[in-house]
Amino acid sequence: MKTLLLLSALLIFVHNSSLAQTQTDIPYGSDPLQKLDYWSAASPAAPIIIIAHGGGWFTGDKSGAPYQNASQLFNNEGYAVVNINYRLTPTVTYPSHIEDITCALAWTKNNASLMNGDSSRIVIYGHSAGGQIAAYLGVRPINSMLAGCSNTAGLNVDGVILTSATVDFDMTNPADWSPIINMLGDTSLYWDVAQPTNHCANNFSTKFLILCGDLDNLWIDQDSAFHDSLIYYNHCSRLHMFTGYDHSTMITNLTATNAVFLAMTSFLDSLWNNQLCIPTGMEEPLISSFTVYPNPSSGYFTVNIPLIRQAKAELKIVDLLGKEVSFQTIKDNYRETFCVNLNLPCGIYFLQLKSDDFIQNIKLEVIK
Repeated sequence: MKTLLLLSALLIFVHNSSLAQTQTDIPYGSDPLQKLDYWSAASPAAPIIIIAHGGGWFTGDKSGAPYQNASQLFNNEGYAVVNINYRLTPTVTYPSHIEDITCALAWTKNNASLMNGDSSRIVIYGHSAGGQIAAYLGVRPINSMLAGCSNTAGLNVDGVILTSATVDFDMTNPADWSPIINMLGDTSLYWDVAQPTNHCANNFSTKFLILCGDLDNLWIDQDSAFHDSLIYYNHCSRLHMFTGYDHSTMITNLTATNAVFLAMTSFLDSLWNNQLCIPTGMEEPLISSFTVYPNPSSGYFTVNIPLIRQAKAELKIVDLLGKEVSFQTIKDNYRETFCVNLNLPCGIYFLQLKSDDFIQNIKLEVIK
């Protein structure tokens, strides 16, 4: 009987503790629309994830199932999580959306102890339009965005994770795309300054993970352009494209074991262990393995290369007679995934990936 009572008391304690871990609709600014939810970490001094929802700047909500699910997934991994609402158009226009996430970042740094969080270890995760806001803050962390919010020293963030982010407005033809006009007004005055791609030359230490699906047409081009610009200006960025994912499923299909979430947690582990973009002479090997899928293939396939650092590698495809049918140089790039579309006859081919410290061959079968 005593054992049963102790067990019941323990269950009540655990239940009450789990309830206490989540707080909803906490104000982080002076406007009633500036609200956030937070999940406390199980252990003190945990890293913090801030989540910014998508919705084209005029719709979306932190209470949506994908963002509640993402919050719980990160919390289950030991993170303190802050899930925010920002003001939407037409109530506000640029730069109010970015002011809001800056204000939420300041609130998070000031109140990290409430959620067992470490104010010096913060990553922002944004999807779609939320990704634009997160990326902007990552490349341009400025105190002038703290409109009506309490300030704190050092608004920098360690990392930014983007899924299907809107980061290069020029590719959408802003004059013809109503969400951008709603956000920026029917003028080009803000078009250049509001897109994160145009701020990659700034001095910042934020590390980026950029994720998109191969079915997400427009956003593949945007995210690739942003990644390439970050690399051009010697910033730390990784780009990963996932086969069979579109704009929506990059966030709605998140589970603890799916490839997108595993890419996020792998990036975060490397970030906290200081294994990202290590200076030359201190790095791990460039590559430890690579994969090809689908295999067998119709001629369209994806090569996934888990690059650890910037370096040069070569990807070569040969037929059974050893004749080269494709060759690509991979240089100074953290682009982890390459989509290949070759009109190859049916048969067996070999993909060879080679760098200074690595070589691997994979057999590929092409069927029609």
